[in-house]
Amino acid sequence: MCDQDENGRIDRRGLLALAGLGLAAAGLGVAPATAAHGPKSSLSPDQALAALKEGNARYVSDPQVCVMDLAKRRSDVAGHQSPWATIVGCSDSRVPPELLFGGLGLGELFVARNAGNLVDTATMGTVEYGAEVLGSPLLVVLGHEKCGAVAAACDVVTKTPSFRAR
Repeated sequence: MCDQDENGRIDRRGLLALAGLGLAAAGLGVAPATAAHGPKSSLSPDQALAALKEGNARYVSDPQVCVMDLAKRRSDVAGHQSPWATIVGCSDSRVPPELLFGGLGLGELFVARNAGNLVDTATMGTVEYGAEVLGSPLLVVLGHEKCGAVAAACDVVTKTPSFRAR
């Protein structure tokens, strides 16, 4: 499934396999309420933060995305989830939290992403659900450099006369 070309990109067959896994996961038919029940993470906030830092160091030094057994992990978390960190991050495709923190697999992070990593009412509800219902002990607001959404918002404010006059 992790066949890559000479540039490190997943080939067409690998991409189709990943798409098939996604469709299979979507077809499991696990009700959201059922998927929330189960044991909560036993990690403290400090332990969860240490795990994220260790995973990020691993990602930077030697990223190994293809070492996970996704099929087994998918079946392990099909009935419940107990993420040990909630991440609010930007939807920028270059900063996926599951990879940035060491190739973490399914069920470990509860992630809310939107352009500019803003916390609106819906995102706040997601964060609250992660903490209260799923028992996630750690909340991380993940920013990054050269965010296009932030730059675009700044451009609108600085280059649009109607905004400058306010």
